Amino acid sequence: MLYKYDLDERVVITKDLRNDGTVPNYERGEIIVKKGTEGVVVDHGYFLQDILIYSVYLSGGFIVGCMERELQSLDKEETA
Repeated sequence: MLYKYDLDERVVITKDLRNDGTVPNYERGEIIVKKGTEGVVVDHGYFLQDILIYSVYLSGGFIVGCMERELQSLDKEETA
């Protein structure tokens, strides 16, 4: 499996991310990351064995899980 985003690749969040209930200290449905926030891919893995999730490190030490469609690379040109 080839990953669209590499480890240490700089990315930007393409939509507001809301708490799905897995982030402590935030209400379910509350926005936890705003669209346009930049971060770095630090890991990738699977949720429920088939949903690819990227762990993205954001400033302040916050790490959030994102799907491919929620990210855009800042390091390489996107292809359609």
